Amino acid sequence: EKIKEAFNRQANYYPFPQPNLDNALVANRNAKVTVIGFTGRSPDKVAVTLRLRSEKNTLVVVPSKENEQFKDEIKEFGVIAWPGIDPNYYFKLQFPVIKTFGSNASGFRVIFTPVANQGPGQPALKATGSPLESIERVAKLTFEVKKPLIYLKTVIRTIVKGLIAAEGKKQMQKNTDDLTGALLSLATDIAVDVSENADLRISHFFPAQASIADLDIAPGVYNVVVEYYTKNGSVVFRDEKGEIEIKKNDLNLIESFYLE
Repeated sequence: EKIKEAFNRQANYYPFPQPNLDNALVANRNAKVTVIGFTGRSPDKVAVTLRLRSEKNTLVVVPSKENEQFKDEIKEFGVIAWPGIDPNYYFKLQFPVIKTFGSNASGFRVIFTPVANQGPGQPALKATGSPLESIERVAKLTFEVKKPLIYLKTVIRTIVKGLIAAEGKKQMQKNTDDLTGALLSLATDIAVDVSENADLRISHFFPAQASIADLDIAPGVYNVVVEYYTKNGSVVFRDEKGEIEIKKNDLNLIESFYLE
């Protein structure tokens, strides 16, 4: 009932049908087996940066974003005419965003082939996994709840820091010669840039999605293989679990991973 309630009340976290668990607790003469398959990589945080620098009557805007190597990459910049704006203002805003990776596999199927004590000619048993939890979606939606406050703090901190730095540069330029003042202003801008960084901490210990397959089979020894396949049915990975003894009234839990 709790699982049904979760799927009904938080449908945005579960963009897939609820797994059929009606027979999970119904006793019979067979053994109950649960296979859980974990796929994909956990999401990551990357930084999106916006640098603003004022010149005389002009505002220079330089956006950048982390590339695949997690290095800040600048592809373009803009210049906005702003009559009357004072020069020497420099602001760096850096925001964290969630980047999801998904998985090459869209699902899995498990194959149980009897190898002993099953009688001759017993066919292999197959079951297909159903999505149980989108861990990457939960991480992303949880971050979205916190994002407005994170972004607001970033904007306030950046503005305060930029205004203090601008006032400091004015005082330095008044009390030094032009060259020294320019060098000190540059050093101040570098200090502002280096000190303003988005919080990119995130756990990397979780997969993207968990799926489950439940089935009832006769107790015995089986050769177990978990196959992961793409949307068009092509197998991308076979996890050969080897021979596993399935026992009645025991916890027959099999875990499998394909973290791509």
